[in-house]
Amino acid sequence: MRHRIFPALTTLRQVSGYSIPEAIEKFDARYNYLRETRPDGFTVGPEEYGRHFYS
Repeated sequence: MRHRIFPALTTLRQVSGYSIPEAIEKFDARYNYLRETRPDGFTVGPEEYGRHFYS
């Protein structure tokens, strides 16, 4: 996972037509799923992921 939050949210909104809050909710659900199923795929810990991203 490459720590690309904003592009992921933009893609969710464009492809699925989600509002910003909906896109954040879907992103968060996917992030949590991937953290559980593919923890080695992340380059930073959960404390660091999303740092300096404010919604």
